[in-house]
Amino acid sequence: VQAFDSLEEKQWNQQDLEQYIKEQEAIGKEDRISQGSFEHGKDEGISIGIAHGIKQGMQQGMQKGIQQGIEKGALKKAIETAHKLLQMDLDIDKIAQATGLSIEQIKELKK
Repeated sequence: VQAFDSLEEKQWNQQDLEQYIKEQEAIGKEDRISQGSFEHGKDEGISIGIAHGIKQGMQQGMQKGIQQGIEKGALKKAIETAHKLLQMDLDIDKIAQATGLSIEQIKELKK
C-alpha cells in the first residue's frame, strides 16, 4: 500500500512506471551477478585453500618420512655396531656407551 501511495505521489505515467520497473530489474540482475561472482570467488578460494592444504600436508609427510628413515637407519647402524662389539666380547656397559643403545637392548641382542 505504501509503495502504491508513493507511486501516486510521484504521479508517474505508464512509461515512467515501466522505466522504473526495468531499472529495478537491472539492479536485481546486478545483485544476482554480484552474488554469483561472490559464490564463484568463494568456491575458487576454497579450492585454492584445499590445494594449498594438500601440498602442505604432502610436504610435512615427506619431511616426517625422511626423519623417520634417518632415525631407523641410525638405529640399524647402532645395532650392527653392537653386534660386532658383542662378538669382540666387549663389556655391555661400554657397548651401550659406544652405540647409544640401552643396556636392555644390548642384552636382547646378546640372546
